[in-house]
Amino acid sequence: MVLLRSNPVRYVDPAAETRRRTDGPSERARVIPMDAWREDDAFVIEFELPGLDAEAIGLDAERGVVTITAERPDLTDDIEPIVAERPRGTFRRHLVLGENLDVDDCVAKYDAGVLTLRVPLARETRSHKIPISSPEEPRPDAASTERGGGS
Repeated sequence: MVLLRSNPVRYVDPAAETRRRTDGPSERARVIPMDAWREDDAFVIEFELPGLDAEAIGLDAERGVVTITAERPDLTDDIEPIVAERPRGTFRRHLVLGENLDVDDCVAKYDAGVLTLRVPLARETRSHKIPISSPEEPRPDAASTERGGGS
């Protein structure tokens, strides 16, 4: 018997996303940083999105793929930036969730620049106790019959 431990959350390589979304050498990467871990019967994923309003963030799930989009608008033309280090524009990240996660029951929360997504394990994959039964004690009349007792 072989037991394999697999990661139920796969994601598109951030470096590949960066290469695909940069328009020029001076444009900064627009990758949404994330951390993910298992907590009890769920996976928790945190995305770092500082300085955005919750209304500027989109979260969609379709066929086991979760897509996070966010937008930080460009500075208006009437502003002359002295320093402009924060990336602007549209940010996007795709996560392919495994079949052992229940995408339909996801819960999302945005607080202090961090979007937290809690994805429960599918009911079939949650750890649970398996009851152990023991053979029933023989009935007194059955035990005497087996030993040759009785008429």
